[in-house]
Amino acid sequence: MLDRVFRALGLRPGRAPGDPDLLRRLKDQPIETIAAELLKRKQDLDATTIRLGVIGMTGAGKSSLINAILGRPVARVGVVTVEHPPAGEEFEVEGFRLVDLPGAGAVSRPAATYVADLKLLEPGRYDGFLLVTASRLTEADVALFKEVHLQAGKPFFVVRTHFDLAVRSAGDEAAARQETEQFFRRHLPLAAFERVYMVAAPEPTRYDLPLLLEDIARSLPDLKQLRALEVMPAYTEELLKKKRQAVEEIVFVQASLAAANGLNPIPGLDIAVDIKLLQKMTERVISAFGLTRGQLEGLARLSVGSVPLDRLLDIAAPVLGRLATAGVVSLFKEAGTDAAKAVVKREAAQEGGRFFFKYGIRYAPLVGQVVSAGVGFTAAYLYGKYLLNECEETLRKVLAALPPALPAPEPDKREQQ
Repeated sequence: MLDRVFRALGLRPGRAPGDPDLLRRLKDQPIETIAAELLKRKQDLDATTIRLGVIGMTGAGKSSLINAILGRPVARVGVVTVEHPPAGEEFEVEGFRLVDLPGAGAVSRPAATYVADLKLLEPGRYDGFLLVTASRLTEADVALFKEVHLQAGKPFFVVRTHFDLAVRSAGDEAAARQETEQFFRRHLPLAAFERVYMVAAPEPTRYDLPLLLEDIARSLPDLKQLRALEVMPAYTEELLKKKRQAVEEIVFVQASLAAANGLNPIPGLDIAVDIKLLQKMTERVISAFGLTRGQLEGLARLSVGSVPLDRLLDIAAPVLGRLATAGVVSLFKEAGTDAAKAVVKREAAQEGGRFFFKYGIRYAPLVGQVVSAGVGFTAAYLYGKYLLNECEETLRKVLAALPPALPAPEPDKREQQ
């Protein structure tokens, strides 16, 4: 049944964000068991980290790419060459780590011992790699691709940066794509479904950067995929959908714990929840959608000043207001009123189903238990749903304000296999 749901959503069975087995285990369980399982799930997710190595020579555009992947200007970018430590420089946002590694064959890192020196294949050290070049490949790059990807089986993403310059030189994007694709496939033993990602990192909605983010997430196992989709920016509508699916689980888990740990009644409502947990969940969701002031400032810089910060802040103002306690209480009152109606009617399958449909179809099996557990649980879930809807709609408006993306490349051949 869940496999059919995934296909209906355009996702691969078993590769949707989250753990479908979790729902199978919790279905028909008492609410206490559900809360205990979700607490463990939250602890596991909070402890999850991702580490990707970014390989390439100085000047290849690695810093700009790192900033675009993390959605924050964490790596120094400029015309002056930046010296990095011999073992690379690590940048982290909420457990998502990108390590700017020296190019294979650089003065400090001879190609012959590159993999061993940097411990690239040490178990658990790296989840995958990005090979970044602004123009040509070296023999060391090809050898690295074979050793790390083909022989060791590590996810390996080949990225051609500064693609806007290639388009300008060729005079046509299609011609630039064909020439670049042919070059890389001539020198790298890429499988038919593997792509060369062509990016212009300072313009994050253009070319293949959104596809690169999707495929990085797709390459990761369950909890790491959730963490990646939570942290990575949603530059396109497709990425926004995937982020929504991932953040659904975070909301579902944390809202249930706020209800189970109910400590004090919300002013104006006789419903006890842990308001501090709701506030933490609210901060996490708003951050996941890239809508904090700091994230919007970073987005304005990444978009090369084409979208004024004031414009982005105006769009996000209603969501930013939720960061204050008054904003949380206001939305919870709305959720509490709707929750009371659902519980009084006791029509879990019908009434609750309508409430939860947009919240996330994967959680429909638990709607009955939620409604039967009382107003507090139902209100917490509905609060999460309403917050998700607000953030999703706000981010959609932010995306609409960004420069338009160029036409997408050919459909992913992997989906056709």
